[in-house]
Amino acid sequence: MLGGGAATQQAGIMNPAQLASHLGNTLSPDAKVRGEAEAILKEGTTVPNYASMLLMTATSSETSAQVRLAGAIYFKNFVRRHWDPVQPKGAAAAAASPPSSSSSTAAGGGSAAVAVFVLPDAEKAVLRENVVESMFGVPHNVRAQIGDGVHNILRREASCQWAVEKVFMYMQRSVEAEPQVVLSALIVFNEFCRKYEWKNDKEQRAEFDVLLKPLLAPLVQVLAKLVRAPAADAQTSHWEMVRLAFEGLQYAMALELPAPLRDDKELLGAWVGELVFVLQKPVDARLLVDGTTGEALEERAEKAEASVWQAKAQAAGLLSKLFRAYGSPANVEKEAKRELAFAKMFVADFVPTLLSAVLGVCSESRSKGLFLADPVLRELLIFLDQALNEKGAFKLLRPYLMDLISGLIFPHLCVTAEDEELWADDPHAYVRQKYDVLVDYQSLSAAAMNFVWNAVRKRPKAAFLPVMGFCNQVLAQYGDAPPEARDARAKDGVLYLIGGLAEVLVRKAAFKGQLEGLLVRHVFPEFQNPVGFLRARACWMVNRFADIPFSSPDTLPQALALIGAAFRDAELPVRVEAAVALRPLMGHEQTVAALRPNAGDILRTLVALTNETENDDLTAVMRTLIMEFGEEHVGPFGVELLGELGESFLRMLDWEEEGDENKALTSMGLLNVMHVLSMVLKENPATLRRCEVVVVPLVRAVLEKQVIDFIEDVLDLLAVYTFYCESVSPELWSLFPVLYQAFDSFACDWFSEMLHPLDNYISRGADVFFANPDYVAAVWNMADRVLRNDGMGKREYADAFELLELVLTNGRGRALAGPNPVDAYVPRALELVVHMLTDDTLLPSRNDAENLEAAARVLSALLFYNTEAVAGLLAQMPAPLLGEVVKGWLAAVEDFGLAHSKKLCVLALCCLFQLGPG
Repeated sequence: MLGGGAATQQAGIMNPAQLASHLGNTLSPDAKVRGEAEAILKEGTTVPNYASMLLMTATSSETSAQVRLAGAIYFKNFVRRHWDPVQPKGAAAAAASPPSSSSSTAAGGGSAAVAVFVLPDAEKAVLRENVVESMFGVPHNVRAQIGDGVHNILRREASCQWAVEKVFMYMQRSVEAEPQVVLSALIVFNEFCRKYEWKNDKEQRAEFDVLLKPLLAPLVQVLAKLVRAPAADAQTSHWEMVRLAFEGLQYAMALELPAPLRDDKELLGAWVGELVFVLQKPVDARLLVDGTTGEALEERAEKAEASVWQAKAQAAGLLSKLFRAYGSPANVEKEAKRELAFAKMFVADFVPTLLSAVLGVCSESRSKGLFLADPVLRELLIFLDQALNEKGAFKLLRPYLMDLISGLIFPHLCVTAEDEELWADDPHAYVRQKYDVLVDYQSLSAAAMNFVWNAVRKRPKAAFLPVMGFCNQVLAQYGDAPPEARDARAKDGVLYLIGGLAEVLVRKAAFKGQLEGLLVRHVFPEFQNPVGFLRARACWMVNRFADIPFSSPDTLPQALALIGAAFRDAELPVRVEAAVALRPLMGHEQTVAALRPNAGDILRTLVALTNETENDDLTAVMRTLIMEFGEEHVGPFGVELLGELGESFLRMLDWEEEGDENKALTSMGLLNVMHVLSMVLKENPATLRRCEVVVVPLVRAVLEKQVIDFIEDVLDLLAVYTFYCESVSPELWSLFPVLYQAFDSFACDWFSEMLHPLDNYISRGADVFFANPDYVAAVWNMADRVLRNDGMGKREYADAFELLELVLTNGRGRALAGPNPVDAYVPRALELVVHMLTDDTLLPSRNDAENLEAAARVLSALLFYNTEAVAGLLAQMPAPLLGEVVKGWLAAVEDFGLAHSKKLCVLALCCLFQLGPG
């Protein structure tokens, strides 16, 4: 039984009833009451059996639903923070944060390690004994939170034997009589497999195989009962259990098929049989209802979220994964004899049955018009894609190929009702979705297009001409129909299909000459179509075929005029597609000449469009246009344009707080545009100087806010301005302390990227640099820190020596009011060089030729900087050490590859010769 009935009072806390009261108070709208309750619960973390009491509260039927959920969330957070003996840096000792059904609030703290209470072993044992049972008979939301708690425990446990024993025991229970018990066991099974998902160590995989083996046979028996339950007993919970089992198997197969399945053909056959059965099983309409209202689900996306379709999608995904991993014996490493033997067996004994089942599901959906959820069809297409690779599998697929493409796949290449609705209701969201790489990668339309692409490319004799014939048929039907009866979606789909095959078509001599006619007859007219998505598709088609050679002198000007009109279209998605199409068109000199007079208006419009859509593709268009237009055409409005770009970037800079990855990509794109624009404007240093007012605040903001994603980009910008401006201005010098502070606090790993602006500060701003001892000290500290850090790479070591060389060569002989600030660092610099040339304990990459050359250059620079002082320091060394230093220096000199290194060595030797015999 769970402990905690007589918990010791501590800081005014607490028996189970008081704990429930405090948990209830954390939900109070009164901030004072809520804060006091949270403080009491925070203090209670060390109370004996505190975790058990939280679990008791979550499972108590006498407690309100809200308090039970709060108890489960606090339990989940408690075990996450206090089960693991590792003391996390910066973690507060708080047991739990205010409850949240989706996440827990991270504790704040400093950089030092904080003592964290660790749950005693005796209390851990009590929780292991009861945590699975606590999920029996509780509401779904409470069970989910306790399940997350189990995940947190298993992640931190050295052994999962206790969890496996629990799963095995409860798998024996009756699904019909005790569904909640079996469901809880499946949750634990899922979390157990999840723990080993990415464990690739041989010992860990062997441990997992041993633990997993006894579970697979009883689990497949449970599956068989669940999926074969009579229609009258069909329940969503049944399919939720099936989904959990399949999800656990997905975790188990993340890296490879577990050995218990690979080595037992009968057991594998049983599992594969259940996967196929689930895939083929008709869906009971009673399972597709809203859990709250009881109304039937109508939307495709809503149906796909139902447990039964999620289970089917996972079944299809597991079959697809198996086929991809073992469906091509030729791709299995020959050294892996056991894997090769298994792959051959799998192809011979399983693939024909699996392929027949997949084709049957697809054909039935096609012929009977049955609903097939998008995630399921996507996985089936990935499965069929693999069948294109193998001769035997393709022989079975070939009779169905064109029926699949024309009947099942083509409708999913067309714009959907959901697309049209999103276009109308939220065009900005439509643009984000269409240009989101991750969304596109996971979409059904991408999988469908990928299948057709691979069919045409890998099986051209069977697919290419039939596919093109189908496209011609759709185009002809559209053209022959009266305007009011034309199927705009079909036209969109066929253009998407043809454009998706662009790379294949331009390589086919028989078709390459027809592409210009395709654009003129079937694409250009759609620029005038009242249907917005067809205008956008027309722009996309011009983009796809912009680089083909045009035989008619009128085609390119016509295309450019149509894109120009679409660039001013009333519909946002059309304007975006038109803007993106400009980039490939710039490959024609005729396009560049036509657009140059309007360069300012075009680029300003692109900036405005980028601000409106936050689309990274538009920044790539701007980069191309700026480079093609050149300083002559961009210079007159370059400062203004840079200011607009800078404002846009600073507005998006807080993307991390908003969690918007699209903003991050667009922000980086804007920085790249600013870099390209600055490189174009460098032809006029006066104009570049005026741009500093934009660049300096931007660089400062990134470094001070520690936005590490943009550090390299702003350092590149800083390098441009410190090098190409006529001098290093006070505004640019104001960034030097910020740069050093960034290095010192968080950006040490970007030292090599800092070298270029530092070089410019030292060599082009020498008067200011050497007049300020703090600047010299900062540079020395940077180089010294890198050279004494064994964790840095050889590039960083070489760059640190180069930085010292820059200081020494540029600081030599400077007439200053007082002592040269570099003098103080000469002995320490020599010490680093000596270590590099003679001692392999300081730097692991000592024998690297680049580093040895860099160290030898610094020794040359030291002798060049102050020959007498350095020679005196060398003379004070023990003779053996001095001999080793000279030997190392001369050995590096012999291998010098750079003329600069040789010149510096010659200068050093000349300076030594001038000293005379003494």
